[in-house]
Amino acid sequence: MYNRFSFLLFILIFITSCGQKEVKTEIFNEDNPYTLELKKDRSYYQAEKIASRLNKMGLGAYILEENTSDGVWYRIMSGALKDSAAVAEYTHLVDSAFHLKPTAILDYTSMDSLERTPIRDITVVERSRIDANPPAVPQQVNDVIRKFPENNMFYLQNISILTLTSKSITSSEGHKIDMPRGVSLSYLKNKECSAIAAVIYEDNLYGDRFTLHVVKCKERAKPQTASLIPTRSEYNEMSIQLCSDIADKILNTGSYKDENKDVFEADAYSHLSGYKVSFVTKGNRRVYYIFTDESGDYIYMAQSTKEDDKEIIDFLSGIGKGEGLVDFDEFYNTFYTMPDNPAEDDVFLGYYVDRLTWSYAKEKGYQNWAKRMVGHWQATCYFHNQDKGAWHFSLFDLLTPKAKDNIYNTLYRSKLDKDNKRKIYGVEGAAIYQLGWWEYQLTEVNFGYDRYVIALNGTSYYTERDLIRRAELLQLLKGGYNSQNNASN
Repeated sequence: MYNRFSFLLFILIFITSCGQKEVKTEIFNEDNPYTLELKKDRSYYQAEKIASRLNKMGLGAYILEENTSDGVWYRIMSGALKDSAAVAEYTHLVDSAFHLKPTAILDYTSMDSLERTPIRDITVVERSRIDANPPAVPQQVNDVIRKFPENNMFYLQNISILTLTSKSITSSEGHKIDMPRGVSLSYLKNKECSAIAAVIYEDNLYGDRFTLHVVKCKERAKPQTASLIPTRSEYNEMSIQLCSDIADKILNTGSYKDENKDVFEADAYSHLSGYKVSFVTKGNRRVYYIFTDESGDYIYMAQSTKEDDKEIIDFLSGIGKGEGLVDFDEFYNTFYTMPDNPAEDDVFLGYYVDRLTWSYAKEKGYQNWAKRMVGHWQATCYFHNQDKGAWHFSLFDLLTPKAKDNIYNTLYRSKLDKDNKRKIYGVEGAAIYQLGWWEYQLTEVNFGYDRYVIALNGTSYYTERDLIRRAELLQLLKGGYNSQNNASN
């Protein structure tokens, strides 16, 4: 979160001098054949957000589609430049006024007609959103996901959502949740909190990160004597005290330089109040904001490496004013694949999403399929069944059926033994077995459908049929596979 006063001043002067409200977007051509790539993204709709932001900033931008051995990328471009001197001048402007460093320089004359033609949404196969019913999750989960600020300057790099129960906390152990130091999920559970959502926002231009946790407090037990029932302000005071305790826990994790604990206030859907704690460790200043709303129903914990309270408050002012995480496509298109009518006795535990980076491809030995995953979102959802125990599904959102086919059908399914192939969700998937101590044991069922690659795993109590039945409840089609089949028959 950058202090861009100088940039804003530059834009004001530029617009004033031009006598126009917007800067015209210049697109490269034969006469002006050079252009700068500023960013690129797997999703056209994410690229569109970036391009729109750049245009509003006064830096004209447009989008090109690039087809590579790693899959499709959408390149956000700026400038139509005549020669190397113009490229150098424009690069300096972009760096000095906008604090952006171009990632590539393209030459119109060396590209084919499709590569150099700006793309528009009417030609894009990717859907912004799937068609799905709200998933059947506990009410406290629905409550927390709607308390996050929506902001087109950010995408969601990482999301963790879980109910605060012993089983849910156990399910989270394989996922790194960026909690404030000194604060654990078990601590919040013991403080009678019922659900938590943790989100890492990443600035889609500058890469700055901001972490926000939303914690739902359980409804507090009310005394039997009516005159002794706490007022809402008293509930607020109880939550303020919890905020103070959390602030102290953060500071008590070590002996830091320049420790501070100050009162913090902001306005969003409600007046927010609590504490700001800051300290210096290993030469870096860490800042945390811990606060609650007027009702005391929610605890918020925010982390930032920045000290600019105004930028933080501006960001937090969006809390609770929209649909929260539901306003983000990358959340909606994974979370809303969960069943709206789950199998009997299946209880939601947790949901986790990561945007895959090149470190993922490195971990997988830079195999072709792994490189094609980079820039896409991977989600994992956990459930518990009273009779059979835990099961979960993992899902890769590859955005288009073509991208899914290239990875699942071409690079994976075509190499499977025919004995492993199964009909799942009306398409050819697979059941995978591994030799255990005495016999072959089911490890997963997997399949590709539409834009997704999905794998389901469960305890040894789950049969192949059990997992396939749960796979077909997923909302890759609205209401699940059987719902759509019944509707068409």
